Amino acid sequence: MARIAFVQNLYFEYLGVMYLSSILKQRGHQVELFIPQGGKRCGSFLNALSAFKPDLVGFPCTTGIHRWALQCAGTLKHSFPVRTIFGGPHPTYFPDIIHEPEVDIVCRGEGEYPLLELANKIDGDDDITGTLSCWFKVNGKIIKNDQRYLVEDLDQLPFPDRNLYPYNDPYFRGSKKTFMASRGCPFNCTFCFNH
Repeated sequence: MARIAFVQNLYFEYLGVMYLSSILKQRGHQVELFIPQGGKRCGSFLNALSAFKPDLVGFPCTTGIHRWALQCAGTLKHSFPVRTIFGGPHPTYFPDIIHEPEVDIVCRGEGEYPLLELANKIDGDDDITGTLSCWFKVNGKIIKNDQRYLVEDLDQLPFPDRNLYPYNDPYFRGSKKTFMASRGCPFNCTFCFNH
């Protein structure tokens, strides 16, 4: 069993993270979510994260949030040995973030099966560097793997893990919930090149 920690700075239910958690848990891996108090100071959960002993710490990143994620990953790496993976829109479109010292792995595109493969390989103590859709930093060199196929039958994925988020936390106890009925971004924002 691999131990995967997700770290985010927004009190928001990320659907992608819930899908990742659900497929990992379905296959026997352990998943925890960490959100800093107030959403800013990464050091606020260092003891809890260290006690969890993650094999991999994942940062879901959009552009802008990636700066906080880099800072937080740096704090974690200075506190205890940890392997980091960055995924989401920013690393998908700007995978050269792998050159940052805080980033060990970048997952481009859909992450369910690449992350599951990584977790299985970590659990089996196998070489992870051939995992499709992922780029790896190894001894100063970058390994760039091809993209994995897209999931065409979404029914093969388990339902999102709605138990991942701490609903006893006042930030998640509100009467308003977010619901998405599509995969990918449905918007056509003028400032974004993904239309």
